[in-house]
Amino acid sequence: MTKTVYMACLDLAGRRCLVVGGGPVGAEKAAGLLAADALVTLVAPERCAAAAALELDWQPRGYRASDLDGMFLVIAATSDTSVNQAVHDDAERRGMLCNVADVPALCNFILPAVHRQGPITVGVSTGGASPALAKALRSQIAGLVGPEHAALALELEALRPAARSRFASYEERREYFDELVRERLS
Repeated sequence: MTKTVYMACLDLAGRRCLVVGGGPVGAEKAAGLLAADALVTLVAPERCAAAAALELDWQPRGYRASDLDGMFLVIAATSDTSVNQAVHDDAERRGMLCNVADVPALCNFILPAVHRQGPITVGVSTGGASPALAKALRSQIAGLVGPEHAALALELEALRPAARSRFASYEERREYFDELVRERLS
């Protein structure tokens, strides 16, 4: 059954995150965390070439519940159902964010298909119903968001301090920026 999810963007810079599983899926998840400046630990007896190429802390062994100590979130990406279930159960007991790749029922957060262009990040989610559809939609959206949008985002960011001193209320600032965006995108 598909879930209705609350979309949020996590600031993972400097936060410790765990990936359990050293195959291609684990490598993909670890790379995404590293792109967000997370401090990533990978626990897996072996790792694929893509995982080996990543700058992270590799623990060459099987998963232990104590691997969750001090972690902000965990992603289980193994082909072993019992390991994935154990990671989920241990994370739930600790009230941690947990994602089990390709098993939405064992996730308390899901990962959208993401496109990044400078400071812009666009995520597409189907609530776990179809990662393939999310990726296809992300590819279509990627064609709409280009370098010119990233440059505009940076320009608007630079205007925020002046707008904060010029306009007293959030509503006034919102109207000001909405108008600037309308002008630039038309």
